[in-house]
Amino acid sequence: MGSRDEEVIPVVEEQLVVGKREVDRGGVRVRSYVTETPVHEQIRLRNERVNVERRPVDREVAAGDDAFRERTIDMTATGEEAVVGKTSHVVEEIVVSKTADERVEQISTPSAVPMSRSNVIKSMIQVSVIVCPAQ
Repeated sequence: MGSRDEEVIPVVEEQLVVGKREVDRGGVRVRSYVTETPVHEQIRLRNERVNVERRPVDREVAAGDDAFRERTIDMTATGEEAVVGKTSHVVEEIVVSKTADERVEQISTPSAVPMSRSNVIKSMIQVSVIVCPAQ
């Protein structure tokens, strides 16, 4: 057997792979905090006072009067004072949500995707054999 020399030209083709990745597009931070605001209101308050006075009187004791019996009179003075109470009411809501939409984007490479092509040129050599009869 004889040795055979050969050379090989590989045919190479790049394939473009288009994918996607998630990237941060920004965001929002909503912070809730409590503030106190002093309130000034006016309210009308009622107060009672107990008065004790002595009046000079000059009259005779009537027959049915219990002038010599012991007695106690109790009278209470009342008054009003301001009372502060608080109630809470929801007056507004802050809603934070996300929406998503999709789009189709055309992808173009900055240069052509390289491909190696090989042209095979077959040369046909035609050999004619002429046989001549022996003389």
